[in-house]
Amino acid sequence: MLKKFFNAGFEAIAVHDRRPFGLANLSRYPLFTADFIAFLRRTLPPERHEELVISLVVTARTPVGRDAGTRCDDAPAAALPEAATLLDLGEGGCDVGATLRVRNLVATLEVGQVLEIRTTDPGSRQDVPAWCRMTGNEFLGAAGHRYFVRKR
Repeated sequence: MLKKFFNAGFEAIAVHDRRPFGLANLSRYPLFTADFIAFLRRTLPPERHEELVISLVVTARTPVGRDAGTRCDDAPAAALPEAATLLDLGEGGCDVGATLRVRNLVATLEVGQVLEIRTTDPGSRQDVPAWCRMTGNEFLGAAGHRYFVRKR
């Protein structure tokens, strides 16, 4: 995982906390329904219930002077890429659910096609370009609250 941070352009990467994450922790997240957790309890051996994965707290920084990604905020409408599909996240940012939606939509595109993401979340300015660097897709830029990603 640290290699992914490095490949995304981060430096000074450090792991500060490492904890087991088990079935009891899943109930705090709406993504994991009671039915799904019950399924996992039936399916997984009891010795795995307390440690399904390891939770990490990682800090990293972008190099000084590095641009977070191409921006085309003032680009005229004619200069914007033509999107094959649109994902409107509204005020939502790039949380786990939104990231999965983006990944699933990009998977349906042909190589070279463009996804337009619309969101008013200010964190998306950094999140969308970072996601593109980590996944190997091309960040084409942003225009206001519109972000353009080309599938590679």
